[in-house]
Amino acid sequence: MTVYRAQSGGVPDSLATWLESDVDERPAYPGGATALTAHFRTTLVCDAGPVDVACNSDMTVLVWFIVERDGGVREAWIDRGGCEALQQRTICYVLNMPAWTPGRRNGHPVRTRVRVPVHYNAG
Repeated sequence: MTVYRAQSGGVPDSLATWLESDVDERPAYPGGATALTAHFRTTLVCDAGPVDVACNSDMTVLVWFIVERDGGVREAWIDRGGCEALQQRTICYVLNMPAWTPGRRNGHPVRTRVRVPVHYNAG
């Protein structure tokens, strides 16, 4: 995957993967930040069973993913944080998100790389 910053180097915007900071309009989760937080709190999609309390106690997992031009979410990977169980659960949550409003550059939807911190706590 080639990620472009500020200049596409001759690659059409529609084929490039842009950093979230380099698009005119950032991708948006349906319902905003509150709905995104709620998505990571549900156990309906990704309940992989209990997570060790030591792992689940006040952890933040930073996850990257791609929001495609059609709003679909693809290619999730962990930047850092959390134990393996939380990382796997985070990837599952991301890959099961509803479509986002895609990022836009020069008035057109573009493929955008997004990073989200996901905070877990035992409470």
